[in-house]
Amino acid sequence: MGFLDLIKICSDNELENIVRDRIIYLEKTYESELDNIGFQVDCNPNNCDFLNNSNEYSYGVLCIYRGYIPKNTKITYGVTNDVLRGLVYNDGRYYYLDDDSYIVDFCKFIKNADVLDEYDLFDYTLLFLQRYFGCFEIINREDMFKMIYNESGLSFAPVNEHKFSDFKNKGNAVCSEYAVAAQNILSVFGFDMYVVIGAQGSNEKNFESHAFNLINFKEETDDEVNAIIDFSDSVLVMNSKLETICRSPFIGYIDCIDSEFLDDLINNNKHLVFDNYNLVLFSNSIMKCTDGNTRDYYIDVTKQKQYIKKIGS
Repeated sequence: MGFLDLIKICSDNELENIVRDRIIYLEKTYESELDNIGFQVDCNPNNCDFLNNSNEYSYGVLCIYRGYIPKNTKITYGVTNDVLRGLVYNDGRYYYLDDDSYIVDFCKFIKNADVLDEYDLFDYTLLFLQRYFGCFEIINREDMFKMIYNESGLSFAPVNEHKFSDFKNKGNAVCSEYAVAAQNILSVFGFDMYVVIGAQGSNEKNFESHAFNLINFKEETDDEVNAIIDFSDSVLVMNSKLETICRSPFIGYIDCIDSEFLDDLINNNKHLVFDNYNLVLFSNSIMKCTDGNTRDYYIDVTKQKQYIKKIGS
């Protein structure tokens, strides 16, 4: 974790300049022409394609993006389907990544923390994001980004464009915002990150749209780790009396993240199924306790998909 070591030894005055330089470097290194992550649909209703004369529809989805997400990228996290009229639109469920000051704030937050390893860093990332977004809902996210339509069914342009920073302290952030922010924070710290616009379900609940991350890194032991990491649907961390202390990102280990794996995930309906668990802390150890439920992560292959990679990968 070389970047963490760097910010720990720099002065408070130097920290922001170091982080800003790192962000500038990453924005130049990663995809500079990126337009829209997520559903490739507009605010206004457009005709959608139906599959095999059925009620199944298709539309473009940029479902995986690897690496740092540049400022001003549009994130479209929701879609509305009017099957009777054959129309599809996002109904205001989008925002622009307008701000990167949260990365500087995280580095200030972590600078003097006792970070033991990569997993500790992930826990601090989740704690920071919970504080950044807030835990008590001030306004419903649909009301915050509600569109107004004229009598012809077309939307008026928002007076204030939808922005990532609008979620700060509102208590209404969900998987999309957690996945995007975690992607950028951990990319700054040198982790190989992918944000996935997919779906998740279990034997407890029905499948629904869900954003999560894939991560590749080497532990301090030099062992390579490939995993799903889910910051929004996290797991409980309890003490030996089974009292809840905090939460930790869910991590599900996979063999590798290569072109074959990604192709299976995008095009071949590959499901990634894991046992659900909670963590119990004892004096000198952590126990992972499964609860009999499962988590199933995948990408819905009935929709048209697009995949964009980091330049040079």
